[in-house]
Amino acid sequence: MKNGKENVRTVELPEVPGQIDLPEDVQKVIEKLKPEERRLILRGYAQMVQVSSFNGPIPHPETLKGYEEVLKGSADRIISMAEKEQQHRFDCENKIISEETARVKRGQQFGCFLITLLIVASAVFAYMGYPKITGTIVGITILGIGSIFVLNKIPKKHTGQIPDNEA
Repeated sequence: MKNGKENVRTVELPEVPGQIDLPEDVQKVIEKLKPEERRLILRGYAQMVQVSSFNGPIPHPETLKGYEEVLKGSADRIISMAEKEQQHRFDCENKIISEETARVKRGQQFGCFLITLLIVASAVFAYMGYPKITGTIVGITILGIGSIFVLNKIPKKHTGQIPDNEA
């Protein structure tokens, strides 16, 4: 390498169409090979295909340009299709979020109603002179609600298997 730039030399091969640009150090190694080996390596080098990848909601600009050249207006249609797909995804996500919010809200309302009912029932049993039943209702209610708030989830039936997030 000289002055920070790599020296490249063009080699013309009768068996390989076009010209091949080789770095100087590769050229030195190839020159040391037998003519048959050199020919095989240079053919393989000439046959290498450049692979590129582009990831996104619309094709690479070069690909989009090619579509437009083949069919006028196709690039606009492709972009419009990607915009519609994106809007559809947003709408679906918003619907899922709003339905989940409504489900949680219903659960909280039902839980509040159930707790109120149990408190009223325990007060009635306490008034009637059944302290054991009152203590049982209050104790179970406090344990159930406490476990939900502490664990931040509803306890599930134990299956003996290790959950995925703990494995």
